[in-house]
Amino acid sequence: MNAAVLAIDAGSTRTKCAVIKDDQVVGDTHWMTMFNFNADDLDHQLKQARQLLAIDQDGLEGVVIGNVVDAQNEVRTQFEQAFDGLPLLYVDRTQSARLKLGPLDFSHYPVEQLGVDRLCNGLAAYHHVNEQNSMIIDCGTYTTIELVSAEGQFKGGAVMPGPLMFESMWTQSQFYDPKHPADVFTKPEMSPGTDTIGSVQNGLYYGFKGMLFEVISQQMSSIRWSSTTTQLLVTGGYGESLRKLLQLEFPKATVKPHLTLEGLYFLYLANRPA
Repeated sequence: MNAAVLAIDAGSTRTKCAVIKDDQVVGDTHWMTMFNFNADDLDHQLKQARQLLAIDQDGLEGVVIGNVVDAQNEVRTQFEQAFDGLPLLYVDRTQSARLKLGPLDFSHYPVEQLGVDRLCNGLAAYHHVNEQNSMIIDCGTYTTIELVSAEGQFKGGAVMPGPLMFESMWTQSQFYDPKHPADVFTKPEMSPGTDTIGSVQNGLYYGFKGMLFEVISQQMSSIRWSSTTTQLLVTGGYGESLRKLLQLEFPKATVKPHLTLEGLYFLYLANRPA
């Protein structure tokens, strides 16, 4: 039986954290990722997280922090000070190559070039699905795909714009009207569009879906996988919306909202700090 571990995922848009014990998430929260902040800001957010998650520092074995934003590396010392006295594992791209990566084989992909989120998604996916091939789609600020074989080999993947990036072609245009929003997950009432808003909605929905399916098809055909023998795991802030978008082609797709945090937890277990 493992003691509780606090996992923190400092992402591009949100910082998520969860208390994980015996491979199970027992509480989670999140806040907007802050840039150019000071120690007081971080201390305030962590105090709120402790209260929300009822964290008793004496009940924690340690803390693991994954940082995907290179510009945030200066906050490492602040995290260490905030959890003074607890074993802390800090993971970013500069650290990944020095870590034990559990059962996964990354020989075909330079780990130091792999974002911490994608690394953790692969590790957690293999923990959940280790008897068949798995594809992980993380839909948040970016949309990323990772492919992990049943034998535990990390096959690589793809990085694409996330929904908000895709929608920015409309929201940042001179014709944008907030009274007429359009997004990548709402199927247009009519196709082709018969006015500007309808045309934009067609472009966003079918454009995002088309991009996604073309990349999925290319990735899987290149390594000779089929959708019938591949388990799809979906995570990220838009995970449930993405599952619905893909449900006809992948009816058994599963949403795993804590996948990245779980991967950080497994990294901690494999690299327990002294």
